[in-house]
Amino acid sequence: MKKIKSLIFGFLLVLSILIVMNPVSAATITVNPGNSIQTAINGAAAGDTIIIMPGVYTENIVINKALTLQGSDTATTIIKPAANATNWFLLQSSHVHIKNLTLDGTGYNIRSAFRTEGSGSMTNCMIKNIRYTKYEGWGISFNYVVSMQDWQIVGNEFRNIERVGILVDGQG
Repeated sequence: MKKIKSLIFGFLLVLSILIVMNPVSAATITVNPGNSIQTAINGAAAGDTIIIMPGVYTENIVINKALTLQGSDTATTIIKPAANATNWFLLQSSHVHIKNLTLDGTGYNIRSAFRTEGSGSMTNCMIKNIRYTKYEGWGISFNYVVSMQDWQIVGNEFRNIERVGILVDGQG
């Protein structure tokens, strides 16, 4: 009986060492023109990085897990809406990181390009041509209902935003 316990203990010890040495790592998913960013988001696991190759993509996005979306650069990686939207990019998770993308709302009524209910970062993005109705049209809007949002907004550019570049909704 002692020998069996020793073997089981040894096996578990080796298994735990292997797990520590080879942790499950996040995947990198590449989206090429003609493919859907939303399909990549839906198929990704939390913590994955989605690389968006240069091109123009037409779709509305919902992110509901911790992800990084990274374009090549704002000049060549452009996302346009597929339809009018209250919230074009709806972020429903924390640890969402958006980098090097242009969101161009030309031709559509977009109330908010990014509406967030989580936390993360937006770096080196361009948000442009956002309009909805008179006195609406927001580049980024933070949802006041969700507490403890922590965002880093760094090196972004806003052009032709009808009302507000960054709206921090809040209660008094």
